[in-house]
Amino acid sequence: MIGSKAAYVAYNFLIRNTSTIVATSCLYVNPVVAVLLGEIVTQWTIIATAVILLSFWFDYRRRGLV
Repeated sequence: MIGSKAAYVAYNFLIRNTSTIVATSCLYVNPVVAVLLGEIVTQWTIIATAVILLSFWFDYRRRGLV
């Protein structure tokens, strides 16, 4: 509960003081941290990871960075 409150405060700080891209980067980092801290890796974890990585690839391709 305390961790959730700290994360919420940090997110609000980022929204107010940085760009949107930096503030929303936590959406991509949090799942990685959860797995590193011991979350059980299932087939759904692998599928979700693939979807996230593909979304990055398509976004970079759309912007002409790849």
